[in-house]
Amino acid sequence: MMSIGTFVSVITDESGTTYKTLGDGFPDMTLEMLGNKDPKVLKALYAYRREVFKDGALSLREKELIAMAISSVTKCDVCFEYHAEAAKAAGATGAQILEAQEVAMYMTGPSAMIAPKALDRVVE
Repeated sequence: MMSIGTFVSVITDESGTTYKTLGDGFPDMTLEMLGNKDPKVLKALYAYRREVFKDGALSLREKELIAMAISSVTKCDVCFEYHAEAAKAAGATGAQILEAQEVAMYMTGPSAMIAPKALDRVVE
């Protein structure tokens, strides 16, 4: 099981798939609040995620590495941990995680390597 931060609620989409929603890392609006106030939108978000993260021209591993690198640039620690652990679960190595972060750093500057608190742990 992945350790990806604090889960605050669980939703089930039309197909019966259950998702745990992350409730921290978002300044004004949490996924929990969105699920409570407009569950259709949150369910649509998870349906969209399922489509985007299917194997295609890019593998799930490659997509999770991209999402992880973007998360470091957007400074979302919860997102970074989630996608780093998902990348590892999809077969990414510590070396691949580090290399993806190095690309993010090249594109945005050193803050991409400094910001994610979990980087040291997931590269090992």
